[in-house]
Amino acid sequence: MQQLLRAIEADPVRELALAGRFAEAEARLSPQAKPQDAARLNEAWARTLYEAGDLAGTAARVQRCVETKALSEEKEFRARVLLAHLFRRLGRKDEALSRQEELEKRFKDTKDVYLRNQILNEREITEGRTEIKSFPNRLTVRLTNQCNIRCSMCVMPDDKPWSVSAKTISEVKALTPYLSDLQWQGGEPLIVAGLPELIESGGRNPHLSQNIITNGLLIDRRWAELLVRNRVHVRISIDGADKEMFEKIRCGGSWEKLIAGISYFNEERVRQNQPYVRLELHMLVMRSNYKQVAAMVDFAHQQRFDILDLSHIVIGANPVEEDIFERGTKETWTELQRQRALAAQKAASCGLRFGDNLPFPPAGMLDEAKKPSQAPAAKAEPELPPYHCLSPWKLLIIREGGGLVPNWHCIRDGRHMDIGHCEKQSLMEAWNSPTMQEFRKRILDRTQRGKCTDFCLSGALVDHWRDHIEWI
Repeated sequence: MQQLLRAIEADPVRELALAGRFAEAEARLSPQAKPQDAARLNEAWARTLYEAGDLAGTAARVQRCVETKALSEEKEFRARVLLAHLFRRLGRKDEALSRQEELEKRFKDTKDVYLRNQILNEREITEGRTEIKSFPNRLTVRLTNQCNIRCSMCVMPDDKPWSVSAKTISEVKALTPYLSDLQWQGGEPLIVAGLPELIESGGRNPHLSQNIITNGLLIDRRWAELLVRNRVHVRISIDGADKEMFEKIRCGGSWEKLIAGISYFNEERVRQNQPYVRLELHMLVMRSNYKQVAAMVDFAHQQRFDILDLSHIVIGANPVEEDIFERGTKETWTELQRQRALAAQKAASCGLRFGDNLPFPPAGMLDEAKKPSQAPAAKAEPELPPYHCLSPWKLLIIREGGGLVPNWHCIRDGRHMDIGHCEKQSLMEAWNSPTMQEFRKRILDRTQRGKCTDFCLSGALVDHWRDHIEWI
């Protein structure tokens, strides 16, 4: 957020915006100010309003971004998609359809298959279609269950070596022109021999954001050159802020090799002049390391990471004894809240983007439990809000073993709720399978209780924007 605001040139305006005094900042923008300054200010304002739960205010500010006429074609497209989505979330279907029509009119002559698919996808969501013709626009591929280390919390089955088949890889390649987001995961994806070819294929889609989740230990100069050249955002999973904790959790890992891999990637970003290729740090917060959340900010800043993302351990995918969320005590929750607040403060002071994706204390756990400023307050509502989850319309995940799910959180009784299997049907057959269509119908009818996990629907998991539409 601070990096976005600092791009505004007028000093008094920038200082007011950094202080969160957006209305005053807007009033200080002179008629001669660059349209880009007004667009940046309104985008930052919109983000802040969204984080506070003010969807109507967010929509108003996004509209102002569009009206500046200072956005590139793709940014304008994202902004118009965002507007339609916000009105859906507000339950204002007529206005959402009106924004959808504006989007279609503005891009009616496009020959870009990516844009055409996205427009169709938004139309199908707004109209409440359960069988859809649009392709997924987000895809996550677990390439293998094999890894070069053994993490203490990992329960990835590797007694039967598995890698995704050539058939599925061919289908993934066919989908890349339509994707906005493609995640490569493992095991450790860098051990897969065919990965360089897949990355090169994805790099040919200019709209596509490729991301790879890796332990970083295998990144050498060759890998760094390939990843940066194909605009692959690298997310390194690091669960300890020092050598002792890192090597305790990442069994078989070397702190020195980790630091070397990070350095290779940073050097290549500079050499290729690719500052927008992100380096992200992903921390899986659990009982072993939750007291190091704030210290991880210091490490991330020192190693020139752009983003620090916190996520929580998921029961059914990780050992029960490491869970401090569903089985947390008042003491663990109190310390965790202190750590995440301090981390957010540190990140803001050094300009590090901070993604707090952790659950919040259950109602009544803490006397004065407050959420960090990044997220709206949890509300216990008898009825789920409209479009509580869009994953069944947007996201397809190929998990270990070939099972297909619309979201990693689709776990019940310790088992993934598969909607198909990539070796038994095509990806597009699974995309409109009866199970997937039932997911969509339940979300539209707001009857997913009993199908989706109670924890996911409780308000503890916040509706983060990345699960729906990317910001402009």
